[in-house]
Amino acid sequence: MFSKPFVSNSSNLRAQFKSMLTKRSLSVLLAGFAVLILSCNQNRTPPVNYFSDSSMQTIASLQDQRNAKDLIHYLKAKHAMHRIAAAKAMGNICDTASISFLNVAMLTDQEKDVRKMAAWALGQYRDSSMCGKLCHAATLELDEATLASILEAIGKCADEEGVQLLSDFRRVEGIMAEGHAAGMMNARRMGKSPTGFFAHCKRYLDDEKSTALTKMYSAYAINKLPSDGEDICSLSENWKAKNTDPDVLVALKRICPETQPATELKPFDASAIDTSLAPYPLSTLLRSFSYSEIPAREYLENLAQVHRYQIVRTTAAELYFDSYADADSIDGALRSFLKYCLISKDPALISLAANYVTKTAGRFNYNLKRNIPSMLSYVRSTLKSPSQWETILDVEQAIAAQKRKTFVPPVVPYNHPVDWEAVKKISKDQQVVLKTNKGEMVIQLHVEQAPGSVWNFINEVNAGHYNNRYFHRVVPDFVIQGGCPRGDGWGSPDWCQRSEFTPYLRYKRGSVGLASVGKDTEGVQFFITHNATPHLDGRYTIFGEVIEGLDVIDKIELGDQIISISLR
Repeated sequence: MFSKPFVSNSSNLRAQFKSMLTKRSLSVLLAGFAVLILSCNQNRTPPVNYFSDSSMQTIASLQDQRNAKDLIHYLKAKHAMHRIAAAKAMGNICDTASISFLNVAMLTDQEKDVRKMAAWALGQYRDSSMCGKLCHAATLELDEATLASILEAIGKCADEEGVQLLSDFRRVEGIMAEGHAAGMMNARRMGKSPTGFFAHCKRYLDDEKSTALTKMYSAYAINKLPSDGEDICSLSENWKAKNTDPDVLVALKRICPETQPATELKPFDASAIDTSLAPYPLSTLLRSFSYSEIPAREYLENLAQVHRYQIVRTTAAELYFDSYADADSIDGALRSFLKYCLISKDPALISLAANYVTKTAGRFNYNLKRNIPSMLSYVRSTLKSPSQWETILDVEQAIAAQKRKTFVPPVVPYNHPVDWEAVKKISKDQQVVLKTNKGEMVIQLHVEQAPGSVWNFINEVNAGHYNNRYFHRVVPDFVIQGGCPRGDGWGSPDWCQRSEFTPYLRYKRGSVGLASVGKDTEGVQFFITHNATPHLDGRYTIFGEVIEGLDVIDKIELGDQIISISLR
């Protein structure tokens, strides 16, 4: 028997075929979409930093322009990121028109990070009139991190009410304790010394649960406080024995510093000074002699006028004026050297002469000294802004001092706008390699926190400005500083850049900051810190951090060379 052949119904066959076609088409279509999406994702360039956001760029630009009025709109923006950035920008500008808006944000914004930034910004004013607002906010704030920021800001503005709040503050731990200790440290820097601070600081230093930051801030705050009869030196030795954190130990060592034998200067002996030495060793050698006698001063005067190296001329002039630090009258030689420096057209010599006038104006009546006041006014008219801004400040301060007037620093004119299109292209992970004669350091740049500073720094790196420069300043346990085009610390470009402060970065070991002579006067000189230096926070721009080669910092000595800096 044979089986019956299979015969399909034609309509059923069409339905099966249609179903197969639909499934296959759908699969092909989905596969096509997947390829398209993958292709788009591969071709799309992710933003390299958050300045690709137009609002973030606008806020940063308004900060650079010091335009507080137009920032107010962003303090009410929909996105918290923009409100935070606006508050930070206002803390950099410190325009009085922003205060009420920052106060409202600190008290009412639903986002804790906005309230926290507003508190930081009000603290940046460092004005006692802010303290009442901050103290009021402290009584209302429930978020611990935000309250910590408020306490720290209170210390920066400390008036009687703020000091009392910090003195009476309850026992706290963790981040609240950090903010409390930072507030007391800041109040101490404002010259406040209430007795209540000592017990708080002692408790934090005794408590094993205290964080390293809390202990460091407490150690700086407790220094020279009324100690209720306790032996502070014995206490500090006990604290040092129980702590291993290097930043805490540095702070503790300053409570009762070990007495170092005074460096005894050698009697001046011209034959012992080898003027053929390299400039920095020669400058160091010069500082080892006493110059109280006329032949010694004449020797310095000659070096200041004719030596080939700038650093030697500057050092000689500095030592010359130092030799007259305790003079009770102005003799002919000093008057002659003052005049020489003022008309030298050398910014360093002009500044040193002006600084001497400022320091001695209380002792000497310069109005009776022929030509000195008129020369100061003339010299001021010849100085170029902004490239000689440090010297401008020194001369104006000397003019005010000899007139017995209060010196009010002039405002730095806006002169170097940031190229935001260039900033947008800088990776937030951008690094540079700093090669020295003592080894290499790798520096991570912080473009999102200091965009203008990083942009300027990269421009100078690409132009080769830092190649073959020197570290002209080295302060043990503090900083190494370099990049000066003159090599003596008085060199500046023909522009000044804006200060860029942020609570997101604090000075610690390996932080890279910009040297300045006041707000908005930064140029090309940079420094790297040996240790945490909280007194620089919010006062000097941090634009980078050493992430490799930290040991090299400790090896750098005065006159060591920056061979090159290059992008990595």
